[in-house]
Amino acid sequence: LSLHGGLPARAHGLDFVLCIGDLTTRDEDLFGNLTAPDSPYQEYLPGPASTFTVSVGAPEPTQAKYYVDGLREVDETLKVLAAVSQASPVPAYPESHSVPLGTPEARAASREEEALMIAAMAVESLNALPSAFSLLQPAGDGAAAAGVAFGGALADTGRLHPFHGRKIAFFLDYDGTLTPIVEHPEDAVLSDSMREVVRSLAALYPTAIVSGRPIATAHGFVKLDELYYAGNHGMDIAGPTNSLIKHQVVDDMYRPALESAQKQLREKLSEVEGLLLEDNRFSLSVHYRAVASEADRHKVAEAVDAILADMPMLRKTDGKMVHELRPEVDWNKGRAVEWLLENLKEEYGTEDIFPIYIGDDTTDEDAFRTLREHGVISSGIGIIVSETSVAVGGSEATFQLKSPTEVGEFLGWFTLPEQACLFWPNKKHYSDEQSQYASHRRASAPPHVGLPTL
Repeated sequence: LSLHGGLPARAHGLDFVLCIGDLTTRDEDLFGNLTAPDSPYQEYLPGPASTFTVSVGAPEPTQAKYYVDGLREVDETLKVLAAVSQASPVPAYPESHSVPLGTPEARAASREEEALMIAAMAVESLNALPSAFSLLQPAGDGAAAAGVAFGGALADTGRLHPFHGRKIAFFLDYDGTLTPIVEHPEDAVLSDSMREVVRSLAALYPTAIVSGRPIATAHGFVKLDELYYAGNHGMDIAGPTNSLIKHQVVDDMYRPALESAQKQLREKLSEVEGLLLEDNRFSLSVHYRAVASEADRHKVAEAVDAILADMPMLRKTDGKMVHELRPEVDWNKGRAVEWLLENLKEEYGTEDIFPIYIGDDTTDEDAFRTLREHGVISSGIGIIVSETSVAVGGSEATFQLKSPTEVGEFLGWFTLPEQACLFWPNKKHYSDEQSQYASHRRASAPPHVGLPTL
């Protein structure tokens, strides 16, 4: 694009370029001309950081920097640009032109300059948005999926997001995600600042705590009644007071086996220093983080396996320095997220919910896998919390955050006024009077309603 007629020098180039094509030969020629260092168009382009070339369809060999799955993602990207452009104020006309005022040439030049100024202001507005997306890193072999999820939409600067126009719901693990991992589980206290972030988030989007802890314990730490809680790795689910969401996968028929396992472990491992047994009602957590001796840790693992060999109604899953004894049922955090999503759709009367799941432990992989299997853009994204880089094949998550602090920054971004286009217009709210009854209800177990039909 070349503009003449005495316009300001900066108007001789573009501030932002988005080129989307479906891999025809002509599209590839254009992609090449927009990205090649020796392209004749370089003097008019804004530079690599603001030039986006996007192919539509499968990630075949292409000169484009990004790709999206299909027309829906193209539409979402354009909606973001349109929303920001329309929100930008219209700049004042320049006071002087190099052509006589009032002539058709002057009016045309003025319109062209106004369009460029609006585009520049839109780009500046996008760049100015505080974004925690820069914290996200591809997780292991999620790098390829990350290109599908955010390439061409979120890109590498976090300026655009693929869920614009969709209804986001958050699913959050507790230990290691909202709070740092601690030696003693009872010390995992939620900070006041993180509680306020989650409180603000829940006022704008459906938000659930998905934890291995019982609902009463998780609620006791979080102290927020407006959340959905999925305790015991999702085997026990309850919504806020005026929500009809309530589900319990197992009942007390497993209690004798869990109590017996706990008694046997106490007897067999009474001399192991640092061992902690946590009764979660529908599961038993065997914490060995404080067990210093490697030999004693091996002894703990052997004892757990030996006890389970005689209890086919129970199974073991491993987490971070913990063995979990759970009922032998086909249920996990992934199934719980599926169940919650289906019921949230019914509760809110919508089919278009975009889940974001954040967790740090092995048990969260089931939820990551669920979202991955259903397709990254269409069904949501999983984010693993890990201080160290996740190796290829090390997680089913698509992205990675390094700490609960970064989780708080990431979640806080969604509560900023600039993200008002993402807020749920019909988000349910809960009064203080209702909240009083919510705390009481969570202290008791919901009735057994059997396995869900999905």
